[in-house]
Amino acid sequence: MVLQRKRHLLLGLGLTVTLLMVGLSPAVASAASTLTGERFGGDTFGDNSGACAVVYDDYGGALLSGLSGPTFSGVSGTASAPYPGTFTEGGAWIPAPSFKGGYLDATFTIASGTTTISGRMVGGAGMEMTCSHDEDLAGPASAEGTVPYTATIHTPSGNFHDEGTSSLVLTLSPLEAFLKEAFTSSLTHPVLIVPTTKAQCKDGGWRNFPQFKNQGQCIAFVEDRSGDGQDGGQGENGQQGQQG
Repeated sequence: MVLQRKRHLLLGLGLTVTLLMVGLSPAVASAASTLTGERFGGDTFGDNSGACAVVYDDYGGALLSGLSGPTFSGVSGTASAPYPGTFTEGGAWIPAPSFKGGYLDATFTIASGTTTISGRMVGGAGMEMTCSHDEDLAGPASAEGTVPYTATIHTPSGNFHDEGTSSLVLTLSPLEAFLKEAFTSSLTHPVLIVPTTKAQCKDGGWRNFPQFKNQGQCIAFVEDRSGDGQDGGQGENGQQGQQG
């Protein structure tokens, strides 16, 4: 009876150690949050290309042109939870000729402690841009709507992919840019970015995957996922090793 209890105890300890080893595996990084709930708020003076472009018709009258839109660079401010810190965003609004459509092409970064996030927004079906002008002078431009985003969340224990939509209000003038923005991810959890070939681990490439401490761990992960020691395979909880 005592011997049987000892065997059960040893089996229990063995199972516990196995779970701990799995939990501490370099291929398993700490969970990160999506950008759902993340909010930006800030403004920047200067460094804008202007507001709405002005062209002239055949009679010398001033018209607003939809062929070239305003650009903004370095709008910065406060970022709220889940990644509190600071943000910077810049890009260009490409309006349609009627100024009732178009799209935004912008990049953003978030600095939050040891975590940095880099992302891009391209698109904006359903967004609306408005322009104002006084005689021959272009006035402020305003864009409001929802834009798709993709982002890479860089953490000390791994890099993660996230995607979703951003709801923003952007007001531009030659002297000031004002931005309010809120993110909603389409993912329940961000996806851990993992290598899919041994070549991605070599020549220092393993450093692109912080969950590994050296090249050997990175290569062993790829071999383990492929099942036969050959390149290939995508982690069951990870995205392929293309980082954006």
